[in-house]
Amino acid sequence: MPGSISQSLADKLLKGAFLAGLTTVTYLSLKIGTGEHRPGISDKIKHAAAYAILGLIGMRAFRRHEAHLAGFLFVWGVLMEIGQSFVPMRSPEFADLLANLSGILLAWLVFQAASKRQTGTLQK
Repeated sequence: MPGSISQSLADKLLKGAFLAGLTTVTYLSLKIGTGEHRPGISDKIKHAAAYAILGLIGMRAFRRHEAHLAGFLFVWGVLMEIGQSFVPMRSPEFADLLANLSGILLAWLVFQAASKRQTGTLQK
């Protein structure tokens, strides 16, 4: 019984972390732009990293629903890009959608590889 209680708490924490990350990505996607392009890490790398992290946390939090989660994140990314067309100093970019998708796919590949490795380890 104690294992189920700690697992339940871990699941709740993962789901909370996913929700917090999704809220952060939403805020950053829809906040008013500055019109400035700052030097540093590429915007596309930031998009890919954000969606990869969201994907990994979400796939772990919602095990057995990885495909649904990946689809949800893609649709959410599309909605964020559309939403940017209504925000001053922001505009939607197809390249951002591709970066989001690459992050989701990276998360999918990493999650699948980790799942297969864990399954293989458990079978030995």
